[in-house]
Amino acid sequence: MKKHEDKNDFQRMVNRERARADRMGHHFSVIFFDVLKSTKSACDMEMIAGLIRKRLRVYDDICPVDGSRIAVLLPYTGYEQAGSVANNIISTITPGEALLKFSILSYPDNWVKNGDKQSASSIDVWADASHQLVEKLNMQVVPLPLWKRLMDIMGAVVGLLLLSPVMLMLAIFIKSVSPGPVLFKQERIGFLGKKFGCYKFRTMHLNASCAVHNSHLNSLINSDGPMCKLDKVDSRIIPFGRIIRMTGLDELSQLINVLRGDMSLIGPRPCIPYEADEFKLWQRRRFDVVPGITGLWQVNGKNRTSFTDMMRYDISYAYKRNFYLDTAILLKTIPAIIEQVTDNKKQNQEEQVHGKCEEKYA
Repeated sequence: MKKHEDKNDFQRMVNRERARADRMGHHFSVIFFDVLKSTKSACDMEMIAGLIRKRLRVYDDICPVDGSRIAVLLPYTGYEQAGSVANNIISTITPGEALLKFSILSYPDNWVKNGDKQSASSIDVWADASHQLVEKLNMQVVPLPLWKRLMDIMGAVVGLLLLSPVMLMLAIFIKSVSPGPVLFKQERIGFLGKKFGCYKFRTMHLNASCAVHNSHLNSLINSDGPMCKLDKVDSRIIPFGRIIRMTGLDELSQLINVLRGDMSLIGPRPCIPYEADEFKLWQRRRFDVVPGITGLWQVNGKNRTSFTDMMRYDISYAYKRNFYLDTAILLKTIPAIIEQVTDNKKQNQEEQVHGKCEEKYA
């Protein structure tokens, strides 16, 4: 049994256990013991922690959270078994020494609904459990490191200033070809599953149905095919909307989200709630970082990759993010967009040639 004095170190242990559970398919639990009756001095807390420690296994972890709470990590332990461990510990501590109560968070039991271990029924269930863990550990979670937040603010301010003429012309064009607002605000999933309003320039007709997109998205999630969009055959798109979407101009308004802190310049793309509901547990590790306008997936093939590839790029970024990686992704973004436009142009030309050949030999 190991003892961790540092909550950050304990949080890293929990994250590592979570990754192991996703990979191997087993459970783990965290028990939180709250001291209700004690002098709560450092000496008393150390005594109580010592009593708890005697009842733990060699591979369990224990960490004092604050002056009245102790956290215990139990690998390979489900919710019911963790409850038995907690009751056993409390039974060994006499009322004269301390009065304890406990609560348990078990993975994946508290992160899923109706016992579904592959895909949580609701992103809200997963997000609630994630926030409970952070709250019970009294962690001061900083979504963005200082260097990244400064980069975002500087980049967003400069981007809005330099690109304001482009955004103005884009707004005028959208207004002229389609009635309705220029911008639309869509609910997306952010850091630790928190929902926020994501701004985009509107490229679809007003009140367009989402049913077609939902069906296409489910097909992508459950296949190994490339992440192709519906744009070519999507009647919901306004005139020239496909070009706006292909070049990423519709996402320029998300610089506002970056300034607000909902998004970053670099990070996984923010997904829609019904998309997140289909994610497997291991795929939800992409919510461990703030979503971004561009990211590792976008500069590594994007529409040529599969849904699983995208997830692996996003999770890889979550573990590896640093200033140099963000700078490299930022520098590769424009070339990646140009490459995407070129690929689409070549594909269109090939389809036109193929169509003419079919007409000729029909």
